[in-house]
Amino acid sequence: MFKDLVWKYYYKANGYNYSCSEAMIHASNDYFHLDLSEDVFRLVCAYSGGAGHDEMCGALASAIGVLSVLYSVNQRAHDSARMKELRNEFFARFDSRMGPYRCLELKKRYADPVRKCETVVCACADILEEILRENPPEED
Repeated sequence: MFKDLVWKYYYKANGYNYSCSEAMIHASNDYFHLDLSEDVFRLVCAYSGGAGHDEMCGALASAIGVLSVLYSVNQRAHDSARMKELRNEFFARFDSRMGPYRCLELKKRYADPVRKCETVVCACADILEEILRENPPEED
């Protein structure tokens, strides 16, 4: 299951201890065979902790980044109606299950001192996997 791989990368006791955003992108790369470069992994490091200001959840930011990798057209958002649709669907499902996507509020509601934001990170993983299962990306 995808969320198990995300959890593997996220949880310190598993030996990885990546941030929420890093765990999501590393697991996505492995599970969905994205063949991302090391630059992409470094790119999402800053997303953790709601980009350091407790705003948009880092796991959510990386998950919608995966949608961008898989559904963007001509590497441009303006040309990518399907990507925008699926991004909006992700936000709608997240809001329905977890509430607002603001990191500070999510931490208040769900964070645990040991398991950190496991509930939120796993919810992002479940939603991403559902959306990809329901909307398989076209093969190149």
